Amino acid sequence: MEIADGWLCPACRQGLWVGKVLPPAEALDGAWLWFAYDQAVKEAIRKIKFAGDRELPQLLGSEASLALSREDWPLSLPRPDLVTGIPTDARRRRERGFDLPEVLFRQAVTAQGLTWQTLLQRQRPTEPLFSLNPQERSFCLEGCFVVVGDVRGKKILLTDDIFTTGATMQEAARTLRAAGAAGVTALTFAGALDNLGQPLEKFA
Repeated sequence: MEIADGWLCPACRQGLWVGKVLPPAEALDGAWLWFAYDQAVKEAIRKIKFAGDRELPQLLGSEASLALSREDWPLSLPRPDLVTGIPTDARRRRERGFDLPEVLFRQAVTAQGLTWQTLLQRQRPTEPLFSLNPQERSFCLEGCFVVVGDVRGKKILLTDDIFTTGATMQEAARTLRAAGAAGVTALTFAGALDNLGQPLEKFA
């Protein structure tokens, strides 16, 4: 399969693509969500995270490359100086052998002339967030990230696999801004749209 073909069949891609842009909120200067966290996308991400699938990350990365090559950057989002990913904790990274956002997005964004750089580390593990409400998520994540690169005056694009309540992205964005980042926007492969709790505007 060529990267140009992507991983999803055309009908599935059309059915799952949402291309939504969230307006600025708190520490984020906006967020871009690609696919609905449903059906094939949901099954693939769950297999990667909970069943140890090692082939699917690269296949989803082909979809990321296709998405960035076929879509114009949203006019409401600034072009970044640096691109980075939400890191997992050290134990999970050792078990998986990779950070999922890096596998999903690094090749795609560098092909567009953007610079990928590791900017964050988790300084402590956090419990799984799926069973927590937004307030509990924020409390659990507080202070879990540390900046490991120079972000002063830089516009950062922060990537992750799923956007649910935005708590993880907001905590990471606050950490980057505290270290001097000029701005932080988010890009996620999938969005749990029923949990976003705010209106979305279709990206055209």
